[in-house]
Amino acid sequence: MAFLLADKVFREMETGKVHIAGTFNQLSSLRFPMLHPQFYIYLCMNDLDEGDHKLKLEFRYLETGLRVMDIEQPVKSRGPLDAIEVNMCFNNIRFEQEGSVEISLELDGQAVANRSLRIRKIVQPGANTEESS
Repeated sequence: MAFLLADKVFREMETGKVHIAGTFNQLSSLRFPMLHPQFYIYLCMNDLDEGDHKLKLEFRYLETGLRVMDIEQPVKSRGPLDAIEVNMCFNNIRFEQEGSVEISLELDGQAVANRSLRIRKIVQPGANTEESS
């Protein structure tokens, strides 16, 4: 299974190859709330039974349980050897505070995988750290 966060994901029409650029596990901002303009999640799964399945991603702060967002998407498998590739684009996601956001992946209501996305506050050089908190 692949579960990646990236700046850009696209598929070549001629070859069908997927290009994944700028993978990351943290985002940074000078202030909060932060509105992040765009990122992608790329998933590749196999070993799914033939048929229709429900994929769910849930974003929550680990420290507080604060929900950032969740999304559901149907996927279809032709059988266990089928590689199911999902490319999701997220635009203007709002992060209220710094901390660790857990991205949980469920398939048909069962937990499959988790990713952690660290949301950091940038302190400008020369800034008084007591005032910028």
